[in-house]
Amino acid sequence: MLTIITPFYAKNRDDYLYARFKKFVQEEPKIEGIHRMIVDFGSPEHLVEEFQGLCAKRDIGFIPLRKRGEPFSAGVCRNVGVQRASTEFISFQDIDLTAPLSVYARLREKVMSVPSHFNYLECIPCVYLTESGTDEYLSQDPEESKRIFDEYYLDSDSTRIHMYAPATSSIVARRVYYLAMGGVREEFFGHGFEDFDLMNRLAWKSNRFIRSHDFHSHAYKYSSTEYRGYRTYFSLFGRGNMARGLYFFHLYHPTPSGDGYASRSAANRSLFERFAKSLDKDGELPAALMDLSSPRRTLALASRNSIPMKSIRMAIPYLGRLHYRTEYDFRDVDEFLQFVKENEIDQVLFLTPYSNEHRLALYQACRDGKIKYIVFDRGALPDSWFFDPNGFNSDSSSYAQKSWNQPLSVKARESVELYISNLISSESTLEENGARIGVANFRSKYKLGEKKVLFVPLQRPGDSVIRYFAGGAEDMENFCLLLSQLAARLSNQWTIVVKRHPLETEMPQIPGAVVLDPATHVYDAIAAADAVFVINSGVGLLSLLFEKPTYNIGRAFYSHPGLSKEVCNIDDLCTELRNPRSPSVELVRRFTSYLVSQFYSFAKTTYRKVGDEKGGFRSVAVNLDFSALRLPGVNEIVFEHRENPISKSSPHYDYYRAYIEGMGKKPAQKAVEIKQPAVLKQPIKKVEPVPATQVIVLPAEKERNSAKKKLRKLVKYPKLFFADALRNRLA
Repeated sequence: MLTIITPFYAKNRDDYLYARFKKFVQEEPKIEGIHRMIVDFGSPEHLVEEFQGLCAKRDIGFIPLRKRGEPFSAGVCRNVGVQRASTEFISFQDIDLTAPLSVYARLREKVMSVPSHFNYLECIPCVYLTESGTDEYLSQDPEESKRIFDEYYLDSDSTRIHMYAPATSSIVARRVYYLAMGGVREEFFGHGFEDFDLMNRLAWKSNRFIRSHDFHSHAYKYSSTEYRGYRTYFSLFGRGNMARGLYFFHLYHPTPSGDGYASRSAANRSLFERFAKSLDKDGELPAALMDLSSPRRTLALASRNSIPMKSIRMAIPYLGRLHYRTEYDFRDVDEFLQFVKENEIDQVLFLTPYSNEHRLALYQACRDGKIKYIVFDRGALPDSWFFDPNGFNSDSSSYAQKSWNQPLSVKARESVELYISNLISSESTLEENGARIGVANFRSKYKLGEKKVLFVPLQRPGDSVIRYFAGGAEDMENFCLLLSQLAARLSNQWTIVVKRHPLETEMPQIPGAVVLDPATHVYDAIAAADAVFVINSGVGLLSLLFEKPTYNIGRAFYSHPGLSKEVCNIDDLCTELRNPRSPSVELVRRFTSYLVSQFYSFAKTTYRKVGDEKGGFRSVAVNLDFSALRLPGVNEIVFEHRENPISKSSPHYDYYRAYIEGMGKKPAQKAVEIKQPAVLKQPIKKVEPVPATQVIVLPAEKERNSAKKKLRKLVKYPKLFFADALRNRLA
């Protein structure tokens, strides 16, 4: 269920942390379903041996990193702990944090009832005790101490309680979510801000709350009643748990001194600011973390920080222990095979194996040597991707009839029919297209008259499927020449309609053909066509969904009897077009059902257009939010994501209600005008909850006096406040 990970480091037995470690291991409660793991950064070896023995007696995991001489990094400890854990959820608890058994029981109940969202996130708040408060807390039974200190907290007893933090490093999240989001960045070490950077990324992707105003400001603390700055936003992930009594106590210890402590905190603050701005601007995230608990070893032929590897971050935790190398790290096939053998590699991950000759040679070596591999690339349906253990495109046995040509159940047939119907009536495509205008308007716009239409979507000249699988077309230049010859031969009966690839800026001349406006929606062209002719474009598969006679001159993965018909040359095509044959509806259903429900993974994809050396563009996938992930050797994984933040009317925001309701109120006529940031001057009635990457703009709803009373009640009696708020909401 849940693993609580504790980072640790002690210099010697005189270090106060040594005594804290022994107390933590021997006295901190344990409860069924919650496992403990302590990750030691670099304590002396004689202490490590002692710690291992103490942990073994209480069935607590202990991982020594033995990084003596390196600056202590709690983040490194946390990352390794998550990578080694085996439970669905993870949390963190520093050695100075404590709680009675009842708190862990609440935590277990909380985890058992969390939403199924992959991007779920919570915080466990913390009450920091003074030195005298710590002595008092430790002098009695933990449950009794909590009961008493609950009252001290409500009374704001500053002699015993130093401060309260609703958001801390003690997050609760799904393990795979933490791994996919990159954990604590390696750039941070020492003290400060690494937790804020991690929290910022997890909270940003969680889509749980509306983001605060003036988000990047350091000026607003947890105690601020204005919903401004990043701390107030983070606090919403923990305030509800505080009201439920789910929080830790922080035992007093002296604050570390020295210039190194302060200077490192300042440096970490600068890192946090830079990373937060990059996240807002480009969605920039660190590379995903691998799963160190898995016995599987994967060689990824790519850089760890490359865009493709970052884009599949949700799949990384399921690939086991990864070795990152590019094909150019190996001089030849023999060196590659030796590396695979020496490192006991179980599988090799290829990103488009036909990308260059050297990578292709390694790919062929895997196939010839019976070495397991996975090919990752984009599928032919919108939002589809594949992890193929049997090859790439038409060279893969994954598309053999034995894999898909099976009778469908009633449920499967209804499901695939619905999928096809929704797709061909939508505007969802692989590449950007203009708006649909319908068949009648399409034929009228291009003056197609009564002639039959042969639609030909062009492909990118440099694509792997053109360079290696073009068949009788040879290449795009020769294919366009063939089309001009075909136009001359079919001029009396057919009109050839050609669409340039959306990412290309030019194309060869094709005399006799009608060239579509690049913005023309490909579905309109398919729907208006009497037949479709491709080299091996994915549009050929879409054509089958429209039940159009489909012909391919290159090698295509969807070219099978009853589906697309392969032709060797234009003579063959002319013969076929005398009596075009529509595909088998039943076989189209079976093939599509196999792709959608068994083979393809699906992900909401974020693309970025980048220019290439030839003056065109490349559409680069920078992030894939998978909804269904199908990896060889792994059971299908279905992900749910929270798509929208909780409404501003929720009691979650009540701590800041006075500020929220005061925004946008007009000053009295004679009052001095106070200039507000431009974002606050937007028309109030048009403002809606905004995505996590934007600032919050919230309208006024009630009278200020009422809000102030609520605020006073919240500060003095938070438990009563939340209970009343919940009662009023349910009434």
